Amino acid sequence: AGRYAAAEGIDHLADDVASRARRALNSPTVREAARSRHWRELYAGAEVSGRFLEGFIDLLYEVSDGSFVVVDYKTHASDERPDLHHKPGYRLQIAAYALMIAESTGRPVSRCVFVFLGPDSVHDVEVDDLPEAVEEVRRVLTTSVDGEHRESSHR
Repeated sequence: AGRYAAAEGIDHLADDVASRARRALNSPTVREAARSRHWRELYAGAEVSGRFLEGFIDLLYEVSDGSFVVVDYKTHASDERPDLHHKPGYRLQIAAYALMIAESTGRPVSRCVFVFLGPDSVHDVEVDDLPEAVEEVRRVLTTSVDGEHRESSHR
């Protein structure tokens, strides 16, 4: 934890980083991933609607039906359970990861879960409308591509 905190320029928070990492190990989602085939800090990329999406997924694991679960860790200033409705960017970020995995593997993502690490807590918060969130990402990408095409056709 000290080495990673120093690399990020927050060496004074090394103890906090270590305690949050220990709490993450108690997350039901992380425990399930540890018992499954899994990948950490996984690069993902896929072309979707004429756009290339890429990113690094904190944790991806395979479940018994062959689908995947995407996990994203977030530090949280409070110990209260976060409400994803107040964090719309988070929802679209993880839905984009799900879309990239599905597009690049041809296999579904059945769940997306945030593991929020508070000062003294851990909360697993699942995206409860994953299909809708993925479709919203597709719409945003399509709108962006269509908008670019319209703009370039006026030149």
